[in-house]
Amino acid sequence: MAGNKTFYISNEDFKYSELSQEKKRGQIHTICRAIKENIGNDLNIEFSIERNGTLRFSVYGPLTLIEKGIALIQRRLRRDGLQKKRDLPEGIQALTMENLKRHNKTLECRRQFTCGPCKEVWWRWVPSHKTVSRCHKCQVRYEALPRENEYGTGTYRCECGNVFTGKARHNVGARCSQCGQMAYPSEIGPFREGQRRTRHGHSCEACNHGQIFPCPVFVNPNNVQIPSVPHVSTGSTCSTFLTQQTVSEYYQPID
Repeated sequence: MAGNKTFYISNEDFKYSELSQEKKRGQIHTICRAIKENIGNDLNIEFSIERNGTLRFSVYGPLTLIEKGIALIQRRLRRDGLQKKRDLPEGIQALTMENLKRHNKTLECRRQFTCGPCKEVWWRWVPSHKTVSRCHKCQVRYEALPRENEYGTGTYRCECGNVFTGKARHNVGARCSQCGQMAYPSEIGPFREGQRRTRHGHSCEACNHGQIFPCPVFVNPNNVQIPSVPHVSTGSTCSTFLTQQTVSEYYQPID
């Protein structure tokens, strides 16, 4: 879908404001031409310099290219190298390091890892596209346990509104102490010493609600019940501060 966008850069914010008028035009023209060649010839960039030194830019072309073009122009021509929020399309965040970090954080997930030989169990926040972590004892890198095999302290939310915690494993239900219905863990995390205990004992489907002891699927959250698979590196990891999923969405400044 094609469109157009007009925005301004004040003389005070212009990186090359100390240059003569002729050199200003030459610098802007060179940068705009490089941006156009970098992101696509379908983008058309026009500019003018007002009497007070303010730069006026009009960008035409596909909306996706307009967004990237505005970001690159402001990164290259503003003193602070930042894109002003008012010049961004609705719903688009400025391309800053803080926003990149915040965006990458949303691509992380907490996963469980185990090391059979070392009898270690741990949880780590890892990139969702590469769920790998290293055992601190043997230094072997492991794949995360499949979600359905994770075990630890779970949070249960029953339909009656009761929220309770306890030993949990994905796809294994526990009986609600208030209404007696079965509830399944909405999230599972690491077991921590000193967590508040209730008067209700462990009761899940696998142990027939406390009739079988110890529970066949959950003995001790700190014991290795299912060992993780060692990670086999393919050597495809992108060497950059961006994740592999985000690197294709951003462009380096044009020198």
